[in-house]
Amino acid sequence: MSVLKEADVTSDPNPEPVRDLSSRNDIEALRRTLPVVKDIKDYAVPGIFETDEELEDFQRMLEADRQTSLA
Repeated sequence: MSVLKEADVTSDPNPEPVRDLSSRNDIEALRRTLPVVKDIKDYAVPGIFETDEELEDFQRMLEADRQTSLA
């Protein structure tokens, strides 16, 4: 039986203990706290790209990566 663990990447030499997510109750409690996404705009992060050109570069790179993965 595998045990699911939640861990954060950190440069802290004394990181927080790893939380065991193997318990069904923990997973259900976590699920209840998640927000319901009703619109794709809920995923928007304003200001992640400084310019329209940066956004367009990212979109081109993403499209090229997808095409490569399909080939």
